[in-house]
This record gives sequence, C-alpha cells and structure tokens, in this order.
Amino acid sequence: MSFVQADFWSLTLFVFFALFMSAVPVVAVWKANYRFKFFSVAFAIYLLAFSGLVVSGWPRDNVIPAYPLLFASVFVMAGAFAFSGFGRKLARVLPFAYLIGFQAFRLPLELILHHWASIGTVPETMTWSGQNLDVIAGALAFLTAPIVDRKRWLAWTVQIVGFALLLNVIRVVVMSSPLPFAWPLENPIQLAGHFPYALIGPLFVGVALATHLVAFRALLLKPSERETASKCDARLPKVLLPITVFLTLSILIFVLQPKPSASTTSAAIRLPRDASVTITEREIEPGTEKEVCGDFDIDERALREAFANFRILTAREIHDNYIWGPCSISGLIVLDRKTYYWKFRIGELLHTNFPDGVDKTLGGVASDSPSGE
Repeated sequence: MSFVQADFWSLTLFVFFALFMSAVPVVAVWKANYRFKFFSVAFAIYLLAFSGLVVSGWPRDNVIPAYPLLFASVFVMAGAFAFSGFGRKLARVLPFAYLIGFQAFRLPLELILHHWASIGTVPETMTWSGQNLDVIAGALAFLTAPIVDRKRWLAWTVQIVGFALLLNVIRVVVMSSPLPFAWPLENPIQLAGHFPYALIGPLFVGVALATHLVAFRALLLKPSERETASKCDARLPKVLLPITVFLTLSILIFVLQPKPSASTTSAAIRLPRDASVTITEREIEPGTEKEVCGDFDIDERALREAFANFRILTAREIHDNYIWGPCSISGLIVLDRKTYYWKFRIGELLHTNFPDGVDKTLGGVASDSPSGE
C-alpha cells in the first residue's frame, strides 16, 4: 500500500499539536497533586514503547496483529486511567469547563484531517465529507465551555453528543483501516504504521476517550462531592487558549495551503543505468478472465520509460483518474546493494518504493473511465 506523506506545514502543526496533547494529562495530574511522578514515568514509557513499535516498521509489514494491538493499547490505557485513582481525583477537582471544554481540540484536528484527505494522506471517510462528524463535538465543546459548570443539563448534553461522536470516530477508523473486514478502500488509513502520524491514536483518540470517561464520573458525583463546585465561574477556561491557537493555524493551512495538482505533484523518477531490473511475477486477480488482461506485458525497456515519464500520484488522483486493473507484473530493482520492489498494473499504474524506500504510486495516461465507471 502506498502512503502519501503530509505537507511540511500541516505535519509540523500536527507535531506541535501532539506535544501539547501529551502535556495536557501530565499537567492535569500535577494540578491535582496525585501521584505525579508515577504517572509521568508510566505515561512516558507507554508513549516511547508505542512510538518505538511504529518506528520499527512492524505495523506496516504486519497489519495483523499490529493494528489490533495498537488500537487495543489505546483503549486499555484510556480506560485504565479514567477508572483508576487518577480518574477519580480529576473527576473531583477539575471543573466541567475543563473536562468538557478540552474536547474543543477535536475542531482543529478535524481541519487537519480534512486537509490531509485532500492530498491523499487519509481517506475521505475520515472527514466530515465522509462519515466522521467529530467536528460537531469540537465546536460544541468550544462554544459551551464557559457555561457548562452553571448548567449541568448542558454539560450532560454536550458530553453525551461528544462521546457518541467519538465512538463513531473509532468505528470509522477501524473500518477505514487495512484490516480484512474493513471497507474496501483504495486508500485505507495507514497512520498507525507511520511516525509521527500514529500518535493520533494515544494522544488524540486515547486522551479524548479518557477525558470523556472522567467527565462521566464527574457528572455522576453530587455537587457537594466535587471540590470545584463552589469555585466555578464563567471565565474562559485556560485550556481553550492554546486550542484557539491551533484552531487558527489549522484554518490558515486549510484555507491557504495549495492542493496537489498535475503541475504540483512530484516529478518522475528515473532509473540509473546501473540499476538491475528483474521480473519476478505475473499476477491475475482471482475471478478475472484471462481475456481481460489480453496482451498486457512489460519489459525492462518499457519499465524504464514508465519510470522516466510517469509522475507520482495522490490517492485522490488514483481514485478519480485511473482504473485499478486486475492484471499486474512485478519485480525487483537492485542498486548499490539495496533492493526495491516495483509492480506495474494494467491501467498505467506503477507501484514502487524506489529510490527512498517509501511506497508510492506513479501514473501515466489517465483512464477514460476512472474508478471503473
């Protein structure tokens, strides 16, 4: 599977956003004055282990069991935190303005995801154009944060809506992944296999889930059982200030960042003369009649011409302009003692990880009937 890297500015914003999200639970536990050192060490160890696993490349090569294990670790850690003494303490001391208002981070995150979908980094299902309506949860949290402490019914409403939308996000992520039972997308979500993108799991989905569970614990307490009950006011929660900054920057990227086009997509890749090219396999997908492939073939000379003349495509371009043919020829490229793969598919598509080891798809003349239409 080919993974489309995000552009520099949106990825940089995401990295700083992830750093902020990693600091939020640490600061919350520190403010609560409850086993701060233990939590900080445990949280750091988990993030390092999670990141190390992703960086190793294991999830890319082993969707099963890697993806289920990574997903499960996020849910287990979020639940363990929320239902432990940490969650109990935070439910007693944090105002609803923070517990619920914090979910406003989902608003700028959705803008980043929508931008990533436009360049092919994630599938469209992960945006409000698809089946992810999490932008509503972020907007509700942002607008109601200053008043939820004085209107408990509103806190319950925003909390339930946000939690339901988070469950939907989890459903969409799973069904948009490369798992065998997921939707048959041409561009499944592959963030879990690439760093730092994979941090969206523990630092965004996981933290959102843990915060929702803690908020439910807080709502189920009597006002007299909460230490913040007599201190609540309508001031803007401080947590919204950095979120507002990320929201502003994500809007700028969403609006101003140019979308990829035929003129801005990366140039072709030329094979050096000393690169050794071999053909290893010819494949016809099950259920395809041999007549469909006809005289489809390719030799070394034609392959070199394809590398020289084809250009790198985004997932959106592949979907809109090309037919995903059932016939393919694959082989290897050896250069400077390094081995790369290539796979030429009927319909003018060439998959390869040459020359940088990163999966990519190159395309020639677009189909007159893209996407099988």
